[in-house]
Amino acid sequence: MTTTRLLSYAACFALVVSFCCAPASGQAKKRGALRITDLDLQHKDSPEFQAMSNPRATREYRWYQITVEYEARGGDRGWLDEVELEWSVILSPKSSSKPFLLKRTVTYVDVETAKGATHHAVVYLRPAFIRRYYGTDRINKNDIGIYVRTKVNGESSDTYREAKSKDLRGTWWEAREPRVHIRENELMTRDETPFAPLDYDFYEHLKPRR
Repeated sequence: MTTTRLLSYAACFALVVSFCCAPASGQAKKRGALRITDLDLQHKDSPEFQAMSNPRATREYRWYQITVEYEARGGDRGWLDEVELEWSVILSPKSSSKPFLLKRTVTYVDVETAKGATHHAVVYLRPAFIRRYYGTDRINKNDIGIYVRTKVNGESSDTYREAKSKDLRGTWWEAREPRVHIRENELMTRDETPFAPLDYDFYEHLKPRR
């Protein structure tokens, strides 16, 4: 085989490789990425509104609010189609013989990736659960562990873990019955709580349920 023909084959091969690799790089950029930067835990009183459906109604109970702050990058022209957060929250109330592992997956749509923009995601634990298993309206922060896995357009992105309890070791968020009580959808999204109309622009839009 002549040297000229070998060079010709090599040039064709290089062209094919560059053609195949370029779209993959562009697609990776379009997929985007998330990075969780902060976590905030707070007890929140039920909001009080001027209008009441029952004149005897009063504001009595406290919710537990879990908020994460995150940064978004990449995407298509500065936007991500979908951002998914898989929440795992473990609690160890003394009234129970084993911990409760609460699970919830929440999806947001049209998340902007403009430079310097920060975003927030929130879930709530309802007052009745707290009072039933803690016998009070407050959760001890030393009883809690939080693990959040994020996805962008279905692709895994970032994970965040914070364990207040010293007893939590290993991959506790993967625990199964009978080691723990599993509670799917026990964590509530903002639109399922009385906080829904408050601070509306502070959070991203939830993906509509079909």
